[in-house]
Parts: sequence; C-alpha cells; structure tokens
Amino acid sequence: MATTAHPEPSQASGHRPTGRSGLLDFLGYYAEGHAPLWKAFWLWGVVLSWILFGAFAGLANLIGLNWGLFLLATIVMVPYSAWILVSVWLCADNVTNVLWSYVARFLTVIWALNIGVAAGLLLLEIALP
Repeated sequence: MATTAHPEPSQASGHRPTGRSGLLDFLGYYAEGHAPLWKAFWLWGVVLSWILFGAFAGLANLIGLNWGLFLLATIVMVPYSAWILVSVWLCADNVTNVLWSYVARFLTVIWALNIGVAAGLLLLEIALP
C-alpha cells in the first residue's frame, strides 16, 4: 500500500511535462499526486500558507480590513487552497509509512473546515463592523 516518493518532474516519473508553462507543470505535478508528501504538506502547505497569512495580516494592519483586501485575499487564497488541499490529499500515498498518509488526509479535512470557518468569520467582521 505504501509507496516511495516520486522524483521531481524533470526526472522520469508518471508525470510528463505537457509543454505548458513551467508554473503549470509545477502545479500539475503536485495536483496530480506525483510529489513527495513532505514537500506538498510542509513546503507548499504549511510554509506558503504562513507566508500568505503573514502578508494579508500585515496588509490588514497597515490599511485595515476592508472589502478590497477581502476580495484580494479571496482571489489569492481560494485557488491556492483548492490546489494545496488536492495536492496534499493525492500526494498522501507517497510515503514509506502509511500512517503519514492517514495523518495527512485527516489534517487536510481539518484544514478545509478551518478555511471555511475563517472565511466566514472574516466576512462577518467586514459586513458587521
């Protein structure tokens, strides 16, 4: 059941470059489940979400929470969240210990619920000042 991590897209793997831009090949490599779980989860899930949260929190402190910032955050975070949730879920099998697959998928469900709650609370904060 457990598998080992796949090589990077430039190496031989189930993922073949499509002739799309480098960014689209990169996104597809993760979203199709070819990447090692640790990279999808820790680098692109945890670290990048912290960076994005810090950027939006900094902007909110600088200019205040408003509809423009909410719209910008939505435009950035909805596609990112969809991509990272799918990527972590599909890359969860790329581990040597199947326990990490279950942990990653459980945390992905919690992560998705957290996104919905956080977005709803932000929307209420803006709508009901």
